[in-house]
Amino acid sequence: MASHYPKRLSLHSRRAVGPNCVEKVVRFHDETPEIASLYSTIQDGQPAFTNDPNCRVTVEPREELNSPSGLLAQRPYAANEADQADAWAQFPTSTIENASSSLSSPISTRSRTSSKSLEPLSEREAILLRNFVENMALWADITDPQRHFETEASARALKEPVLRYAIFAFSSRHLDRQDNSDVTEALQYHNRCVQLLIPALSGSREQLTEDILAAVAILRQHEEMDGEDNQFHLTGTTHILNTVSTFGSSGGLGEAAAWLCLRQDIYISLTSQRPLRTNLQSFYHSDVFQRNDDFAWSSRMVFLLANVLQGAFTDSAITHGADHEIEEWYSTKPHTFDPVRSVPQGPGPDQRLPTKWMLLPVHGE
Repeated sequence: MASHYPKRLSLHSRRAVGPNCVEKVVRFHDETPEIASLYSTIQDGQPAFTNDPNCRVTVEPREELNSPSGLLAQRPYAANEADQADAWAQFPTSTIENASSSLSSPISTRSRTSSKSLEPLSEREAILLRNFVENMALWADITDPQRHFETEASARALKEPVLRYAIFAFSSRHLDRQDNSDVTEALQYHNRCVQLLIPALSGSREQLTEDILAAVAILRQHEEMDGEDNQFHLTGTTHILNTVSTFGSSGGLGEAAAWLCLRQDIYISLTSQRPLRTNLQSFYHSDVFQRNDDFAWSSRMVFLLANVLQGAFTDSAITHGADHEIEEWYSTKPHTFDPVRSVPQGPGPDQRLPTKWMLLPVHGE
């Protein structure tokens, strides 16, 4: 059975093969076109900035914060609207009803999107949630001192089906890779989550809540684990960030998800040698430029790297002064960013690269 994503698992029928035995007939359907249609208006390789003065994203200011200096003179961005996509899979009515309160009406992006509890977790689902909290949420929260994915996303998943299924899909895929087990469970949860995302991504701007952004960001982590990366959910995260420009400075789960999405975009920009898709103006009013803790320092370096990449693969002039900004960061960084142990390169087979031990993951991020 092939393990390439995305596919849909379908239990079409059952047939008797003996007096006491029933064989399940299982087929797979390649869902690549359907998932791609969720983000069909975003062109592959589309740069995040344009010279057209009529295309701008409005960044709503927070009066108590000042914009970061230096690298923030950037060009405006043209945001796109998502085309409406048709649903391709049927799920239990209760699942759709539970999701309706989350996706059917405009709500605050910082409020919980549902108050109706889902079905209690099964033993397997509890294992998947615990695996996410104890292991995979740490990857998303590496520059977040409040650990919103570990604490907030997991708590919301108890009531929010779109977050629940995104977490279950990612966690199941993670466990599948560890023990080389069947991937059908992860496929099922992925399909359910995508089914619930369709009305939000096809609807108005107000439906793009922080729960939706966090869910698509988690699905992007799930997508990164595939051998053939189609980057569909990367297109989704950048589309949401560029449509709702306040996520990058909104605080809470929304901003935590925005920084995760930016790091995901940076990775693809580095490996594919192409411009970022994310509009960096979304982050101008983030409080990381005002705070002085180690997590803020790490986020500022992420932002500096994003600026450098944006200038490296476009005609943008935003990297003017980048050397000075980076040197200033390095010369004034807290002492906790210094390695706690350094071993130089040596002649041995295990010494071909220097070894550096950092105090915490955030210091080496």
